[in-house]
Amino acid sequence: MSRHQASKSMGRRLRPLVLPAVLLAGAAPAAVADTLTVTDCGDSTPGGGGPGQLRRLMNDAGAGDVIMIPACTIALTGGGGEDANDRGDLDVTKNLTLQGTGDGTVITGSGTLSDRLLHVLPGVTATLTNLVISGGNAFTNGVGIDNAGELHLTSVTVQQNTAIDGGGIYNEATGTLFVNDSTLSGNHAALGSGGALYNSGTASIDHSSIVQNTATGGGGGILNKGILFVSFSTVAGNAGGNGVGGGISNYSDTSGTPTPGFATVTASTISGNSVQYGGGGIINSATMIVENTTISGNSTGFTGVSGGGVYNSFAGSASPVLTLRRVTLKDNTMVGGPSAIYKGSGADLRLEGTIVSGGCSGSATITSFGHNLDEGTSCGLAGSGDLTGVGNAKLGPLAQGTGPTATHVPLFDSPAIDVGGTVCVTPTDQRGVARPQGAECDIGAVEWTDVIFQDGFNSGNMSAWSLSSSGGGNLSVTPGAALASTAFGLQAAVSDTTGLYVEDRSPSAENRYRARFYIDPDDYDPGELQGHFRTRVFIMFDDAGTRRLSAVVLKRQLGNYSIMQRCRRDDDSQYDSGFFPISNAPHWVLVEWRQASGPSSADGFCELGVDGATLSTLTDVQNNVSTLGMVRLGTMNVKAGATGTPYFDEFVSTRIGAIPPLP
Repeated sequence: MSRHQASKSMGRRLRPLVLPAVLLAGAAPAAVADTLTVTDCGDSTPGGGGPGQLRRLMNDAGAGDVIMIPACTIALTGGGGEDANDRGDLDVTKNLTLQGTGDGTVITGSGTLSDRLLHVLPGVTATLTNLVISGGNAFTNGVGIDNAGELHLTSVTVQQNTAIDGGGIYNEATGTLFVNDSTLSGNHAALGSGGALYNSGTASIDHSSIVQNTATGGGGGILNKGILFVSFSTVAGNAGGNGVGGGISNYSDTSGTPTPGFATVTASTISGNSVQYGGGGIINSATMIVENTTISGNSTGFTGVSGGGVYNSFAGSASPVLTLRRVTLKDNTMVGGPSAIYKGSGADLRLEGTIVSGGCSGSATITSFGHNLDEGTSCGLAGSGDLTGVGNAKLGPLAQGTGPTATHVPLFDSPAIDVGGTVCVTPTDQRGVARPQGAECDIGAVEWTDVIFQDGFNSGNMSAWSLSSSGGGNLSVTPGAALASTAFGLQAAVSDTTGLYVEDRSPSAENRYRARFYIDPDDYDPGELQGHFRTRVFIMFDDAGTRRLSAVVLKRQLGNYSIMQRCRRDDDSQYDSGFFPISNAPHWVLVEWRQASGPSSADGFCELGVDGATLSTLTDVQNNVSTLGMVRLGTMNVKAGATGTPYFDEFVSTRIGAIPPLP
């Protein structure tokens, strides 16, 4: 008989022996929690469950005990109407931990259940880990979970539950909710608001996903009238009905006892949410701070209703204050066109370091704290460092990068880069990357970090490069070599077989590498009369700088120029693209190299493009032996008889990001 069973047979739990203080060497030891295991996945009600069933173990457990639930589906039975855990929902009446095995552990409702699935009573602390709360459907609030105590969810999925308000979770005014590494999806508020979560208490959502939830009213994802914290999370694909706020609705409840309606959203992505009225992504009629966050692709559905991304509006006696700090708004829409922000009369909207793509509407005046970017002029920004009418913020598509949430990474020539001031306010960006990466912070949610190295020779010399081989001055930076309307360029005055090149050692164990450079052959002759037709103009090396991984080869034969990429396999055999003709004129070349994913994997990749056209894509390359650590640009492998002065300019290398031509 276990200690727990023995204590129950005596009708009460054993308590530690209390000794006189003079006999104590220290504090009395804390009671040790029992671990109980579900052995029967049924639910016998009424009667509080059968032996080995979850309901019975919850009733028999002592405060602080842990109940292990195997991979099985527990279908709850019986009607509701009581809070003693006798039938219907699981009532957590004491501090407990319910621990499952993952997706295979499911708590759901049977055909006879007319109640929610889980109810945490006031004054109780409950912890749920590694399980699924799914399929509840009842005419009440919080059909998945109703929390009036303190509830911790870790690696929990709350899905496909339907309620009046709070389809997934209803957090009452007395409730404190912590959601970590969890998913709330496919829940529905059939007659009210808060498809995934209706919060009247205090709720914290961290590293979690609120996705594909719906509400007949507002707050397709979250309805908050309490205190809400969202961090490092995704609120996406949620839909509000005839209310407001497709992703998040934040407001102060002025009926009855007023509630504060305070929310912060940090390092998160609000995307692809929709609603009929205002605030496809967010509506605020209380107090809200959004920082280091991407608001993208949200929409409103009624003609004439704007605020596809954000809707800040006066409601009742509330005085809304919305602060957007280091936020990126992009691709948000209303019927008929783009719509980033609606700034309602009587509402206080504050912007700092924020990108607005899609414009503003509404009569309120935005308070600018500086360094914002408006692609148009409709936001009326006039703070220090504000940029208006820039036309195009030049942001990449919404994509998952190095952080926990998807972002719009600035392209290398985005006007948002290094113009956000030297005081970044937030020490990191949405992905956790330190700010600033350059001389100043970048405007928006993301610091641009994709570039490995960039030099347009505008310094008038080669000092930006790791080293150079100039052949006693034959390699130089001059205005005459400038390409793409720049001030300077690099010229290689070839007169013998000496290699003339600049070298960059910025790459570090790269498994993917892109480079763009401009080249003009300018009548360069690699030595045709002596039967020499080729010169390497760009070479990628391994980290030691001794093994060539890929090269771009310039060829001239019978006065005609062509270009080729060579890619090296692990067995040192060459994989060539073949030569493609180019004219004796300036061109921009884009080259990419990727390492194979494993020693026996033939999924490496080499690609060559000229003037925006992809000329060659070499796939199925087995090239896993080396990562990339060094590159050279210039004239290399020069043979006898070579003569002429080709030009090079505007070199940029990145790991992933696209590198367009200069305008």
